[in-house]
Amino acid sequence: MKKIYYLSYFDIPEHAEQKRNYVLSATTKSEYECKALAKAGYKVEIVSASGTCSDEFCQGSTTELCDNLTLRLFDAKPTKTTLQRIFARRFMKKQLSKYLLDNITENDVLIVYHSMAYADLVQKIKLKKNPLLIIEANEIYADVTGNENTREAEQKCLQSADAYILSTELLNDKINVNNRPYVVNYGTFDDTPKLSEKTNDGKIHAVYAGVLEPRKGAQLAVCAAKFLPENYHIHIIGFGSEKDISDIKSLIEEISSKTKCTVTYDGKYGGEDYIRFLQSCHIGLATQNKDASFNETSFPSKVLSYLSNGLRVISVRIKAIEVSKVADLMYFYNNDSAKEVADAIMSIDFTDNYDSRKTLRHLNSEFVNGFSILVNRSKK
Repeated sequence: MKKIYYLSYFDIPEHAEQKRNYVLSATTKSEYECKALAKAGYKVEIVSASGTCSDEFCQGSTTELCDNLTLRLFDAKPTKTTLQRIFARRFMKKQLSKYLLDNITENDVLIVYHSMAYADLVQKIKLKKNPLLIIEANEIYADVTGNENTREAEQKCLQSADAYILSTELLNDKINVNNRPYVVNYGTFDDTPKLSEKTNDGKIHAVYAGVLEPRKGAQLAVCAAKFLPENYHIHIIGFGSEKDISDIKSLIEEISSKTKCTVTYDGKYGGEDYIRFLQSCHIGLATQNKDASFNETSFPSKVLSYLSNGLRVISVRIKAIEVSKVADLMYFYNNDSAKEVADAIMSIDFTDNYDSRKTLRHLNSEFVNGFSILVNRSKK
């Protein structure tokens, strides 16, 4: 069976002291995919491009994550100064290049989590080794950043793929102009093991988990508390810049003075602690800006994280979710209105037979079967 190399920014909580650079939502999705493929019998190796934000040198390592799945981390130089950061990036790319060119063959599969940071390296490997190249695209970065100067280079990178893993059906029309094979994966289809019971304190607990950057919707989740009664608790967990965290705390303090609803910033969680926190809540909030340009080409990864942990999910009504196979599980609101979010929260009937995990088990089987067909198709 073909070996799969999966190139991305990736690490696990056990290496926290190394302070590797990666985004939790992205690694959650990547880990799900790799474990699903490993369970299906593929031999998978995650090749991590993650450097460090530490002041100290970090040793590379190889870790077995489960049967058929390993994680390879490379040496990472300190990044305290601007000059150090430049050399650290070059050093990392040199290691990645040597390792992949020395090991990958034309009979292997290279899955690349879309990033312009190593796009030139991917083109080099494709040219010299010609593996089956599958690009996993969760968004078009030019849409997210608004930087039109990068769009042409990004499209060139995307068009080099033999096949795709896409985060939404809408991306197929924008990326797959040559009608190559693809599968859609919105996020984590795992039926996450139950690690925690719902909080039973007489309150309904709703959580926003993710980036605290303003366009992503944490502020709207906080403001919804102003329209909720005392038997609700809004939790904010996630990550952001020091300013993002300071701003969200200030907003929470302001809103708390105007409502009987409890609203708290509970910090950043990862691994099993993240799962336990989500499972202790009743509702997940996907309250991103309705008019954000990336809504047409990206699927909010937090939606699947919530569903896989058995939460009801409230989301802004955007096309990427409306056309998805989880739309029937969602509770939508229509406008960027804190009052509408609060109304959606209060509209949920917890006495029905809601079962998000059943839907995800079906989607998991569909993804693995679709991927098997994908990798056994001939290259372009």
